[in-house]
Amino acid sequence: MPKVAAIDIGTNSTRLLIAKIEKDQSINPLATELKTTRLGAGVDKSGYLQNEAIIRTVEALKEYAELIADYQVEAVRAVATSAVRDVSNQQEFINEVKTDTGIEVEIIDGSREADLSYLGATKGLDCQLTDDNLVLDIGGGSTEFIFGSETEIKEKVSVDVGAVRMTEKETKLKSRQELIGELLNPVLNKLQGRVKMLLGVGGTITTLAAVDQQLSPYNPEEVHGYQLELERIKRILSDLSAKTIDERKEVVGLQPERADIIVAGVRILLEVMDNLNISEITVSEADILDGLIYDYCK
Repeated sequence: MPKVAAIDIGTNSTRLLIAKIEKDQSINPLATELKTTRLGAGVDKSGYLQNEAIIRTVEALKEYAELIADYQVEAVRAVATSAVRDVSNQQEFINEVKTDTGIEVEIIDGSREADLSYLGATKGLDCQLTDDNLVLDIGGGSTEFIFGSETEIKEKVSVDVGAVRMTEKETKLKSRQELIGELLNPVLNKLQGRVKMLLGVGGTITTLAAVDQQLSPYNPEEVHGYQLELERIKRILSDLSAKTIDERKEVVGLQPERADIIVAGVRILLEVMDNLNISEITVSEADILDGLIYDYCK
């Protein structure tokens, strides 16, 4: 059966999934990689990708290209999301990646990102779906809201509210929470009373599942399908907010590279859950990477 590689170049991290597509169209993961490249550092203020961030990301992609060659994959699907679609020098970045790694990167808009995230998350947790699911994808630069059933997307919207973007936007926690609320409320008001099941993807939410279970090392099987309760999330946020960034790096289950942005990411999640009056969220390890491969199977 064919082997396919999927790459997600995000605002905070650059990730790789190499998988074999089985006869029943299911995905059998062969290799996964994540590097915190922080490509979107400073993008919100400057409007362009910083040279240091480009170098970090290209170096990560060089390593991925070597791994992809080792696995002799049939196809490579690489996408860039919020950080790259928002900048003036996006074509220079795409060209540099192609020249240095041979990887062709597609810049996708928020709507396409939402489609792929929903496809990955719902395929990964299809046995738990209802007729009214909300997939919440909290990224570094944006958050996607995708509302739908097991078979179709009914509504989708991407908002420029992400863990990196909100961390850089405002340092006062109260002001940050107010800003998050202002930006998300127009979307959340339309969803009130409609969501039967909340599914969460992205580093903020998977990290919370790891912290809540004190996972060391990180175990995707323990994270996938985990139920995070609202009150536990609030307690974790209170604990993290009281710590310095260096102290957060010692928290079991929390990647040190995420220590500076985790509080903003959790505040986005709490804004959603409080506003929609939802008491728990189901965590999915399957996300846009899986969606890219399922989409290739079509």
